[in-house]
Amino acid sequence: MVAIAAGSYFENDENVQWEISGALIAEGASGNNITMTTSNEAGGIHWQGIFVRSSDSRNKLDYVTVSYAGNSAHNFTGSDFSTNVGVNDTAQMTITNSTISNSKAYGVYSIGTTNDIESAGANNTFASNPSGNTY
Repeated sequence: MVAIAAGSYFENDENVQWEISGALIAEGASGNNITMTTSNEAGGIHWQGIFVRSSDSRNKLDYVTVSYAGNSAHNFTGSDFSTNVGVNDTAQMTITNSTISNSKAYGVYSIGTTNDIESAGANNTFASNPSGNTY
């Protein structure tokens, strides 16, 4: 299990992928988000993003900004897609109060289980995801 504290800031290089096989608990706070972004925004470089393979019910992004990912495709069961956050077929993830933006393709691509991430209750913001905010 990896727990990330509010206010944490991560700049990821082009070929970095966060592959979650255990539990990822990223809990920021209002006004104190966790940020996961590229190490080279000025150069237009995208990192690979977060790829969740775990069915752990504790997987969550709350008050997290994930941006400039989708450099290359995650290897989903049966297909490959570029995305900021990918949730594989047997995996699950809850995303609330978060900003998912500037992906090279999808904001969130899920063939697993997620909460209704585009609902008003989830309170997520999506911007500049050219293939769509969610799949």
